[in-house]
Amino acid sequence: MQNYRLSKRKKTALRFFSYGVMTLAVLVLSVFCILLILGFQFNVKNGTLEQGGLFQFRSFPSGASLDLDGKQLSFRTPGKLNAVAGDHTVTMKLNGYQDWQKKTTLKAGELKWLNYARLVPQTITSRTVNTFTNVTDTLPSPDRQWYSLITDLAAPVVTLYDIRDPKKPVASNITIPAGSFTTVAGVPDSFSIDEWDFGARFMLIKHQSGTTVEFIRVDRTLANETLNVTKEFNLPFSEVHFSGTSGNVFYALNGTDLRKIDLGNKSVSQPLVSDVVRFELYKSNVIAYEATHIDKRIVGVYINDEDTLVRSYPLDESVQIDISSYYDHEYLAIGHGKTIEIIKDPLENTDSAGRVFATFTTAYDIAWVQLASSGRFLVAGNGTDISTYDIETDELFISRFEGTAQNVSRPLQWLDDYYLVSDATSSLVIGEFDGTNRHDIVSVAPGYAVTLSEDGEYLFSIGRTATGFTLQSSHMIND
Repeated sequence: MQNYRLSKRKKTALRFFSYGVMTLAVLVLSVFCILLILGFQFNVKNGTLEQGGLFQFRSFPSGASLDLDGKQLSFRTPGKLNAVAGDHTVTMKLNGYQDWQKKTTLKAGELKWLNYARLVPQTITSRTVNTFTNVTDTLPSPDRQWYSLITDLAAPVVTLYDIRDPKKPVASNITIPAGSFTTVAGVPDSFSIDEWDFGARFMLIKHQSGTTVEFIRVDRTLANETLNVTKEFNLPFSEVHFSGTSGNVFYALNGTDLRKIDLGNKSVSQPLVSDVVRFELYKSNVIAYEATHIDKRIVGVYINDEDTLVRSYPLDESVQIDISSYYDHEYLAIGHGKTIEIIKDPLENTDSAGRVFATFTTAYDIAWVQLASSGRFLVAGNGTDISTYDIETDELFISRFEGTAQNVSRPLQWLDDYYLVSDATSSLVIGEFDGTNRHDIVSVAPGYAVTLSEDGEYLFSIGRTATGFTLQSSHMIND
């Protein structure tokens, strides 16, 4: 009986011991997994546990080899890697392409996305799509499926290239009917492409004849349904922008009054904001405007039918503005003198200081500001001198593209969400938002719009010849 009791106590003790060991093992394993997820690593050099970060790699095209600080990694793009915090040099290599390299700092616990590397072929093949005696204006659609151009300033004709199959672009002409615009006897007409709507179906064509300015909506799918927005409401508009994708709703500047107009129900609103000099519209109802009032220059926003004054400046001080959205927050960029302010959620009921998300100064007078379509980057510049602020990482980059811009107040173009374009040297140069990884692509005629095809494999631009102009495509990958 005594042995039986002893054996029972041993079994109970052993059971508790086993449970304790298992519980401890689970706790240790859980802590280990949590530390691993948080990026902690054991540094064998100094025998300490250190928190690192995570790199996410991606390239276009994919399949590039990866070097981290001179050491080749065991995988190719896309991929990810835990690394110690600190300064690193990342290099991507792919046979037949120029190397891509980035010097970057990985913070403890940070997820660093290097998912935008565009690998450029060592030899770029460009071909002529078509030739023209003249080209006066160009504008690609926002979905990168269409490229529109005007070849005769005085002719009411828009040439439209379907680049959905970038290997075989298809051209068609859209002629604006004579009754759709007003002519003045003895005064030449001029036509320009003002903008596309976000749905890439409608274009807004600006027509000028003497002092007469008209805005004409062109439907690329129904060329016969051209409509003169100015005539429709019998109001002189100096600036008109599409709102949304219907092609019927616009915001327009009538004198100094900002109005909303709707072709669908033939309505025009009362002035939403008065004394407006100009405005920027993001998507359907997010507006930043510059206005004057007595002795002040005012910057405000009109968002979701609510008008808010954000800043005021002396009347003799120039102001540059833009507005966009990033992860459900609006960001207003204001450039004045040599100073940039970024205001987050400008409608919020906080004091002026509380709304400032970031501020920085430049070495030059700011001639333009521009938020990327993604909303992540703000670029301010004067000609080819640029300053780029990354809203996501709170980093500021100072860089310069070579050459002299024809118009210092004309912003650089965005090729995609991460790459900028300059044609200041009559060569098409692309480079990343921070000024790195620049590449000369092809000789171009300065001042015209460029676009990638929807698949990112071809780049369309306007070239110059001894006798005129060309629409050209550059193959951006190796077959």
